[in-house]
Amino acid sequence: MIQLPAILITLGLAAALVNPEAPRRAEPDSPPAVAINQLAAPAHMTATWPEDILDATRAAKTDIAYTPGDEQTWYFNAGGSPVDQATAGGYYRKALGKTADGRLVVQDYYQDSGKPQTAPFILKKDSDPHDFDSDNSDSKTVWYREDGSVQSIQDYRDGKESGRHNFYQNGRLAVQLPKADGDDDPADDPYNRDLGEIGSGLRLYYPSGKLMAILQSDDDGAQILYREDGSPLIAVHNSADDKPKEVSSWDKDGNLLDNGPAPEELAPIRARGKELLDLVKADLYPVDSAPAALPEPVALPGLLPENILDARQAGATTLDYTPQKDGKTWYFDANSAPVASASPGGYYRKVLGKTADGRLVAQDYYQDSHSPQTAPFILVKDADPHDFDTTTADSKVVWYRKDGSISSVQIFAGGKAQSRMNIYLDGRLAAQMPRPEHLDEPDDPYRAAGELADGIRYYHDNGHLLYLYRRYANESSEILYDRDGKPLAAWRERADAPSAAWNITDEHSEKRGALDEAIRRRDHIQQMLEDEDDASPNGRAQTGAEEEKPAAASPAPSQP
Repeated sequence: MIQLPAILITLGLAAALVNPEAPRRAEPDSPPAVAINQLAAPAHMTATWPEDILDATRAAKTDIAYTPGDEQTWYFNAGGSPVDQATAGGYYRKALGKTADGRLVVQDYYQDSGKPQTAPFILKKDSDPHDFDSDNSDSKTVWYREDGSVQSIQDYRDGKESGRHNFYQNGRLAVQLPKADGDDDPADDPYNRDLGEIGSGLRLYYPSGKLMAILQSDDDGAQILYREDGSPLIAVHNSADDKPKEVSSWDKDGNLLDNGPAPEELAPIRARGKELLDLVKADLYPVDSAPAALPEPVALPGLLPENILDARQAGATTLDYTPQKDGKTWYFDANSAPVASASPGGYYRKVLGKTADGRLVAQDYYQDSHSPQTAPFILVKDADPHDFDTTTADSKVVWYRKDGSISSVQIFAGGKAQSRMNIYLDGRLAAQMPRPEHLDEPDDPYRAAGELADGIRYYHDNGHLLYLYRRYANESSEILYDRDGKPLAAWRERADAPSAAWNITDEHSEKRGALDEAIRRRDHIQQMLEDEDDASPNGRAQTGAEEEKPAAASPAPSQP
């Protein structure tokens, strides 16, 4: 059985496969200010590994010289623990013989199908063959999925990893895990010369074998995404707390992109990145492995006040200002970049007047329809009105969809968020984005959920809590609730452990209908957020830090 190092913290970097530039609705304190377009462009990456690494069939070839001996079989359960007899869902190991120096040659199999789980490999001298941990290996080890495809390949020398652990998809190299501690990439590595230290990180590849992304999860990590032609698309340099501090992006010719990559160019890379990271995760922790048990979450029957739950009340604004006739107008394109004149699909901002202390009062409009995109709001003193970022806001900001319905509401003071970003659907609160780090919520009715209450929240149409989700540095947790705030399902994933779950239907099958209803509502809200992400300039910034965004279908609620 494959027993890999705890690398799933690296999988958390899937969230870094995004444009982390602060868009117009970003929460200014999470993440902290990001320096835009100050990173030097990485080198083009046109080189590839040779085909005997890129091609799974060729990479999986082994040539082990040994003398066949008496067969012996050892059994393991689904978790890889030794057992005395065959176990459903488990594995077994057969001794094939010994090398000239007395090391045992073995091969592992899936118990249920009898198909190989590995190719033949060598155990280090005097190791216990009834120990499924790969630190007993002493040769190339090739793992197969149950469908017979090559899953991954790793070289070992006396139980220590030698080189990178390579994962394959559809017979092609897809992922290389970070190099082992104390190990160096080979001299013929096609990327280290140009990438430097970041080259030690996790690598993702296009089916062609071209480098797609490199993700480094050190204390001061970094990520780079590449187009298939080898040109860098975007680079992110993180601070010690894993927050983006520097971001730069470029076109194919190496020119800086002031507004970040085009969504149609970035989206396929994000999608493939998530697909590959999920592939590795599934290989590490198979979905049929029973998750650990979570305790039943606490019920959260409380309600937020109606002036938050109701869009009309939440969107009410009263501003005291002196109107100005013929106020100036500023124009923005569809990506919210300032332009000199009206731009199809863009926006424009009109100055309505000034407050008594000289702050501008403005309102934004959709260019094509001339319908309001915001209600009137105040800009911080001396702010550049040609800046579409919310760091210039100094009052409540109410955003409208093109159909005139209230999309979201957030309060600002001095450019800093003073409330969560509240998002509305059909006139009622549907979602709240993560709590800004500096914000206290002493009257929050959901504090009993602990730190999980600081993350993303979804709501039933009756105002009761539907869903909590939060991603930590190396952990994510979520809970699903019924229409009365009673828990239905919970799920937790950690970097260094199998998943853990709780589900009310395990003991109360009659609750299945309530669970299904909650899942449908959750998925509906999530789809709405994703659709509005795609439609808004720079994506929906209401999500705050991108790492807080939940997966499209989390295992616990959707697969109880």
